[in-house]
Order: sequence, then C-alpha cells, then structure tokens
Amino acid sequence: MSSNMSSSLAAGVTTQLSNYFHVTDKEYLVLPTSIFLVGYTFGPLIFGPLSESFGRKWTMIVAFFAFTLFSMASTLAPNWPVLIVFRLFVGITGACPIAVVGGICSDIYHNPQSRGRALTTFTAATTYGPVLGPPISGFISVITWRWAFWIGVVVAGIAWSFLIMMPETCSPVLLKHRAAKLRKETGNSSIFAPIELEKTNIGHIITVVLTRPIRMFCFEPLVLCMCIYLGFAAGEEGLAFIPIGVGAPIFAASTMAAASMCRSTFGAVLPFAGRSMFETLGVPWACSLLGFLSLAMCAIPFIFLRFGTTLSEKSKFCQYLAQREREGGREEGEGADWGDVGACGG
Repeated sequence: MSSNMSSSLAAGVTTQLSNYFHVTDKEYLVLPTSIFLVGYTFGPLIFGPLSESFGRKWTMIVAFFAFTLFSMASTLAPNWPVLIVFRLFVGITGACPIAVVGGICSDIYHNPQSRGRALTTFTAATTYGPVLGPPISGFISVITWRWAFWIGVVVAGIAWSFLIMMPETCSPVLLKHRAAKLRKETGNSSIFAPIELEKTNIGHIITVVLTRPIRMFCFEPLVLCMCIYLGFAAGEEGLAFIPIGVGAPIFAASTMAAASMCRSTFGAVLPFAGRSMFETLGVPWACSLLGFLSLAMCAIPFIFLRFGTTLSEKSKFCQYLAQREREGGREEGEGADWGDVGACGG
C-alpha cells in the first residue's frame, strides 16, 4: 500500500506544485503522477525476474531501500526537472511488490483456490493506496507541498518493520541455502541445489532473466491476452492473477511483471491522450469508445475458462516446468539422499 499511495500523492498538490515551480502547462502538471506510472512499467521487469533468481526477501529489501531514499529525495527536490526524475525512480523501485508479491503467494499457497484468495486480498489492499493519496496530500499541503511526499516517507518507514520480519519464500533459493548448509556440515562439496547450476553472469541475467517477462508477454497467449485485458480494465485487477492459477507458478513474478508493465503503460499514457480524445470526439462518443473496447475485452476471461488448459499445455514455460518435475521425480525414485537438493559425483 505504501508504493500505491505514493503513486497518487502528487495529484492532491497540483496547484501548490504549479505555484512553487511556476509550471502552468496542464500536460506538464500531470507528469509527477504519469512519470511514476512510467516507472511502474519498468520496475516489475527488473525486480520480478530477479526475485526468481536471487530470492524474494532481499530483492524486496534492496528495492524498498531505494524507494525510501528516492521518496525522501522527492520531498527535497529544488526544481521541477529534479522532482520528475526522482518521481520516476520512486515509481521504478516502488513497483517491486506488484510483481514479487505474486511470486510470494505462489511460493506459499500451492492450492489454486487458496492462492487465488490470497492474491485477491493483496489486490484489494493495493486499491486503497491510490484512493487515499490525493485527500491525504490535499489536506497536508496547506503547510507545504513537500509534506505531501513526507507522508509517503513516513508510511514507508512503518512498512519497513513488516518487511524486515518477512522470511524468504522462494523454493529454489531456500534449497540453495540448504545445500550450502549441508556442504558446510558434511564437507561434501558435491551437494548442490538446482539453481546453483544456472548461469549467474551479467550476460545471462540481462539476456535471459530480465527478458523473461517480455518473452512471456510476446509468446505466451495467456499472459498476452490478460495484459491486453488489464490495459483496458485496470479496475479488474484481481483477474491479473489468472495466468498464475492456470499456468506457471514458478514464474509467477515474471507473469505479474508482464501484466503490471501493460497496465502501467496504459495508466501513464491515458492521462495525456484523454483530454484530446474527449475534446475531439465529445463526451458521449469518447465514453462509448472506451465502453466498446471494454466490451470486447469481456470475452477474454471466458476464453480462458474454455481454452485455458489447452493453452497451458502448449506453453513453452509450462512444458519446461513439467520437464523439471519429471526429472525431480526420477531423482526421488532413484533414492536421492538429499531430496530436492542434488548431489553430483566426482
């Protein structure tokens, strides 16, 4: 909720920002909010995949530390360009939970129904942040516009107490820690976790790990259709988690990253296009256009219900996961001593 509330804090101090920085152009005045959503577009693409390789907790801690610093920097911005740049980085780092929490719920809840309820609860909580931001900043801005952003820093400080106590939940990373402990206790250097066999060089991270959400967006019909749906119906955020329920839980954070990217892109662009659209088409036809597009999107959930299983079976990511499960089953059948932690002979 901390990052979601921060997204709309600037909306309640538009007049104060205009007077202080001498900015009168209406398109410029929406930048503190829109540039934040631009950051929301790129942030999940970075932190979602990283959490699948380096763990949920430390990815969240690093991102939230940067979020807190950039939030403080926004309150102290000396001029308009600096404020806009800091708001961009606040959005990038604040987007981390949007992608990572989906992965956390997939780590904890293995039953699709339980996972769906947990994700729905998380989604409902995130909807309060953008609603609370404008009235809070509007009331506090009578002192100064800077206090509107200081409120965001205070809320972030409260959130730190919960974040620090959060345990690691990513199974591959937990297995890595377990393997390291067993190597230390037994002196057997051949004990390893599967994730330790993956490449960790910067080239692999950039070309494979960080591009995973984009590849899922481009080549996974489930993810692509849901992202398009969310772009036109951001209010139905709970449906963002359908791909997780029917597809690839291990890549849940990447799935969420792709969905968040599309949703935030529309959220950042529409404020600029909205005024021109209503002025050109008029209120009746502009609203009708959005209604017709939303009506077309209504078919997507029913397509998922009818063809979701088939699409999952054809998914390259799901096929990869099925292969990993079969290999894991063979290892257990062969009587591996270390369960999911592998061991290779010298």
